[in-house]
Amino acid sequence: VLNKARFFVGLETGFGTNRNKYTPVPSYVIKNSYGIFDVEAGFAYFLTSNVALEAALKLENTFYSTASNTALGIRLGFQIHLPTARMKEAYYDVKRGN
Repeated sequence: VLNKARFFVGLETGFGTNRNKYTPVPSYVIKNSYGIFDVEAGFAYFLTSNVALEAALKLENTFYSTASNTALGIRLGFQIHLPTARMKEAYYDVKRGN
């Protein structure tokens, strides 16, 4: 079991804006800018060499122009890892005419 499991750490960052329009009389618009910074750590269990099930603990931080929000969560996932080295090798074999 342990030879098929791998520990991983992930980081995510980003930024954006959102715009909310409210329609009571008089109507008004609220614009917010925000930034995102997330950290996660977990384990991936490989069912095959390219397919894995993942479980991670994630800390999500969102920073708005007027406030901030922090959340702790659990993430479960399914990933397919593309065999890029084998794909590149096959591409160059075709290109060389092998």
